[in-house]
Order: sequence, then structure tokens, then C-alpha cells
Amino acid sequence: MSTKTQTQTLEQQIINQLKTLKAFCQKCGRELTRAIYTKRRKGSDEVEIVCNFYCEHCDFKDYVIKKIYRIGNITVKINSTSTQVNVDWASVENWLMELETKYSKRGKKKEEVKAKLKVEVKEERKIVPLRGFLVDFDLPSTAILNATFDLFYENRKIGKEVIKLTTKYFYNKLKNISRDLYTKLNEFAIKTPFGYVVALSDIEKLYTLKEKIREKIEEFDQELRDFIKHGKLPQHLVEYLERRGVLDEYLTELQEHRKIVEKFLREKGESFESLAEKIPPLVERFRCKVTPISINFDDIINLVPEKAREVAMRLVEETAMKIKEETEKKLREEAEAKVQELIQWINTNIQNIKKSLLEGRLKSAKEYIEKIVRKGHDLGIDVKPIREIVNKIENAIKTVESSSDELVDTFRLKQVLERLTK
Repeated sequence: MSTKTQTQTLEQQIINQLKTLKAFCQKCGRELTRAIYTKRRKGSDEVEIVCNFYCEHCDFKDYVIKKIYRIGNITVKINSTSTQVNVDWASVENWLMELETKYSKRGKKKEEVKAKLKVEVKEERKIVPLRGFLVDFDLPSTAILNATFDLFYENRKIGKEVIKLTTKYFYNKLKNISRDLYTKLNEFAIKTPFGYVVALSDIEKLYTLKEKIREKIEEFDQELRDFIKHGKLPQHLVEYLERRGVLDEYLTELQEHRKIVEKFLREKGESFESLAEKIPPLVERFRCKVTPISINFDDIINLVPEKAREVAMRLVEETAMKIKEETEKKLREEAEAKVQELIQWINTNIQNIKKSLLEGRLKSAKEYIEKIVRKGHDLGIDVKPIREIVNKIENAIKTVESSSDELVDTFRLKQVLERLTK
């Protein structure tokens, strides 16, 4: 039998055997679906057989290389999704060892084949990426306002108060939009050096926030254009001036100022309308970039040259692991900060704390940290350290509940502190 025919026969046997393998998703318990395909390199007898297992009922189909076998000219890769799976790997190894023995050179001992397989078989790509998204925002910058308002400042002696107050309003409003965005984002996202991490369960909150910020930018854009074109003041600024009792005086000064600026613009071949048109649509400067946190090794295998493949996989793994570690760290620090805040409050008021008030504080902290646990669980990270913090608070609550006095005595408060810190 020729080498080519031998390889084809072996290839078909492996494929047939892979079709009989069963694997089950440890997340939902259902049997995994498999996709088997072969790759052949041009001008080479080498064949790669890839068997991908994935769960049709769970979210992820990003493959992680679980096993690699090399038999003659054939490389066998058995992959699964990042969800842990249950496969009888031992039977696969035994069967492949038998094939290796069958197609090996005469006189090769079974033990030698087995030893070779132990070297050749690799378990790798065990990393499970976060179940979420990396999010980053771009917002319109104040540089746009600088370019617009510079003409209002040039050699103007009249209207300086108008300029200051109006420009201050627009600068502050643009900064407030940015502050509002990140304040709300911090309520459900985790800030990391790589960007904000958002769990799958919070993606609707992200969309709602994005739309609200978009509306605020559109409103700001319209106010800015109305002011430049027509001298119309934003409603919030009008209300502020009315409360100060200087609205009429301000409007008079504004009209005088606009006449001077209009003459100045005309000398430069400009107008209020042309100045407004030079401002790009601000909503186009607003971008919400959402990147799924996933590792698709199939893409690397298909797109990256073989020599660079291992390096590419390692870089992707390292980055994913850093994101995951940083996210775990941030969640843990957030939970620990809440406990420290509680401890500080107890120490400050240790001489006079009512039982009901302390119970309320402890239960509030417990609910807060339980939300962190749920967020971590949604992201697929290890939440055991944070659950331990919840357990500490639960023990502290039991200590307080055992008291029958309205005021918690110092001895019991020290027990509470001990429960929180041990």
C-alpha cells in the first residue's frame, strides 16, 4: 500500500472514530455538537483533522485546543468551547495508540509507542475567557469649542462677560456629559487598564446608557448651533440668569456683542452661519466600541502562518488572562472597600450604635457585595474570595441578631469587627 493510500485510510478511520465520540456540556448537561473537517497543505502530504465540539444551547462557540495528536503525516486536534466539557479522553488516547502501533515501523514495541504518545499529546489552551465585552467610548472634545469660540475672543472689549458666561456653560455641559457617562458606566461595568468590562447580563444597560448619552450630545449640538447662528441662549442658562435677575441686561449685552462679532466675521469673509457649519456633527464624534472577550483559536489556525501560530496563540492567551485577572482584582477590591467602609463606621461610632441601625448597615453591605458576586458569576470569573466576604458579613449579622439590647454593647461590636476581619 502506498504512503498516500495508507494516509487516506488512516484519515478515514480517525474521522469515523471521532464521529462516535460523545461529549457533554458541563454548563447545561446537553450533548455537544461536533464539526469535523480536514486541512491539507499544498504540495505536502501532511493532513490536519480538526474536531470541534460546541454547545448549541450555550452562548459561546470560541474554540480552545484541548488535545493534539500526531500520527505519521496526520495531526489530530480535538477542540471544545470555553465551556468545560466531559469527554472520555483516556479511551481516545488508547485508541490512537493502537493506530500508531498498527502503522508504525516493524519491531517497534508498544511501550515505545506509548512513551512517544506521552510526549506528543499536549493538553493546552485551558484558559476560559470572560463572558462579556470590552467597552470603550469616544466623546466630542472641548477642542471643538476652542476653535469655535476663539473668534469671539479676538480683540473684543465689549461683551467679555457674555463670552465668559456663555462659553463656560458650553464647556461645563460638555464635561458634564462625559462625567455622567462614566458615573453611570461605573455602576455596572468594571474599569480595567484594557477598558471597561461589561457582563453579558448588563449589555442592555450599556445600550440604554449609550442612547441617553447620544441624546444629550444631540441636544448639546443643537444648543451650540442655535447660539452661534441666532444668539439663542440654552434654556438652562436662561433660567440661571432669571434667578440672578440679570437676564435682560445679559441679553442686551449679547446683542451688542453679536453686532461687533458679525462685523468682524464679515471682514474675514465669514458669517455666524458659516461658523456654525464648520462645526462637525458632534454625534459623529461619539462612538461606543464594544469588543467581545473571546478567544477563537480557529481564526489563528486559519489566518496566521504556522511559524507564528504558537506565538500568536500565546499572546492572545496572555492578554485574555490579564484582562480576567484585572477584572477579578477590581471586583475583589470593590467588595473589600465596602467592608472597610463598614469597619470604619463601626469604629467611629463604637460607643453608641443601635442594633437596628447596625443590622441595616450590615444587610445593605451584604446586598451590595452579593451584586458583585452575581456580576462576577455572569462574567465567568472565580467568585469564591468574594463569597467568603459575604459569609463574613452573614456571621456578623448573626452576632448582632443574638443581642436583645437596643444598643449594641462594646464587647459584641468587637465580635462583629472580628467576624469582618478574620
